[in-house]
Amino acid sequence: ICNDFPIIWYHAINRYDLKNMFLQLKLKKEGINNSILWGIITVIIAFTLIAIIGVLLQFFGFDLTDSSNIPQLELYFTIPTIFILIIIQPIGEEIFFRGFLFDKFKSLFGKTSAIVFTSILFGIAHLSYGHIYPAFLTAIIGLLLALLVVKTNNLYSAIFAHIIFNIISYSLFIIGKSLQILPLML
Repeated sequence: ICNDFPIIWYHAINRYDLKNMFLQLKLKKEGINNSILWGIITVIIAFTLIAIIGVLLQFFGFDLTDSSNIPQLELYFTIPTIFILIIIQPIGEEIFFRGFLFDKFKSLFGKTSAIVFTSILFGIAHLSYGHIYPAFLTAIIGLLLALLVVKTNNLYSAIFAHIIFNIISYSLFIIGKSLQILPLML
């Protein structure tokens, strides 16, 4: 639904052709190198914030042992599913949250409110995994991605950052899982 709704809306309600949809969603070729650079910086900031928040929460006594959403998703891990979760889903989420919803909220409530609302909704959308901590972190990541789109005025920056974030997260999960299994094998 996230992938299709903006396209249907822009076509049926706004009567946009494909070119105008891309323009409205800030899917621009101009400045793509700058957008990729800012995407990389945003991913570094995101992982730094996640580490700091994790350390602070553990310092204050929160148990984060079972706080990841990846184990629930692991039940469905096949090569096509991993590809969808890491590459396709971020494209749809960025088009919906930082492209379509951000644009609608911005026109109704202003830029700052649009950043906050879309970030909160992005976090809520990830509550389905059953843990509040990943949804909270996802809202923070949504905030960073919204700021990234505002900074670059290009949705490709957020799409790139989101995909890279997912690739790194999945890779860290697999590495972490491998390291936990390794001592059992010795």
